Amino acid sequence: VLERALTALRTQLEATPVVAPLLSETFTLPALIQRLEALYGVRLHPGNTRRRLEASGVLEPAGLQIRQRAGRPAALWRLRERIDSVPR
Repeated sequence: VLERALTALRTQLEATPVVAPLLSETFTLPALIQRLEALYGVRLHPGNTRRRLEASGVLEPAGLQIRQRAGRPAALWRLRERIDSVPR
């Protein structure tokens, strides 16, 4: 049952931003990638995934940053309000 549900979610993810309910209003790209990995069931390359997400037009910068650890603060992102289609 769980495997069928995950398969359905993965299929739906190809067409729509199904991950949206799993995110807060603003989020970091590593948090988004972590949720995508859980849904797909595979490890994603962080750099390639980041570039693909940024180029897709689905995300927009929230204009905020959060400091989670020592080092550079992480940029916060949000989903665009209206998503007609996700470029591939």
